[in-house]
Amino acid sequence: MIIDMDKLIFDSVSRIAEESFQKTLEHLEEEKNIPLHRRQSRFRALMFWNRSFDTRLGHFHQNVITEISEGVVINLDSAEKKTSGADLHFTKGDKIYLIQLKSAVNTQTGSHKPDSINKLKRSAKKMGAIPTMAVFYGESDEKEKDGVLYITGESFWDLFGFDCSYNDFIQKVSDARNVEEDKIDEIFRDKNHDNMTR
Repeated sequence: MIIDMDKLIFDSVSRIAEESFQKTLEHLEEEKNIPLHRRQSRFRALMFWNRSFDTRLGHFHQNVITEISEGVVINLDSAEKKTSGADLHFTKGDKIYLIQLKSAVNTQTGSHKPDSINKLKRSAKKMGAIPTMAVFYGESDEKEKDGVLYITGESFWDLFGFDCSYNDFIQKVSDARNVEEDKIDEIFRDKNHDNMTR
């Protein structure tokens, strides 16, 4: 299914970036009563913005998937997500994919990662599905490791029949990050700003 990328995707990136910036401002505003030495650094403010942006962009893309593909079950309730370790089911031909979604590479780290993957594998086995770890954007890649399909970037969108200029989309994301980083830098250049220290 071909969709209007300019309208549905490209324009959304700037909107989501701005929403994340406003959320970051709210977060900084809440810090007025925190002792000076514990207030957000520029680096931590950027990290907060990036987490907000990636999360919001991920939720948006989940909705896009339902628009462009049939066979998607995306609105899993919280109990089902918890027990299955997945964000959506996707049926394509005779294959069922049980998919855990991430907005960016390396967003799942730490000791909980093996547990999360094992839960996904157990749930997929019960369903006769392919356990899949998927990343919305990043270098295009598709590989199987230890019984799990890892699929990233353009390869992920190809799975769903997403007809788009992927490189243009990635550039749009990069441009949005640069714009918002400049805006956060401007906050730190303002010596009269109450909420921050350099």
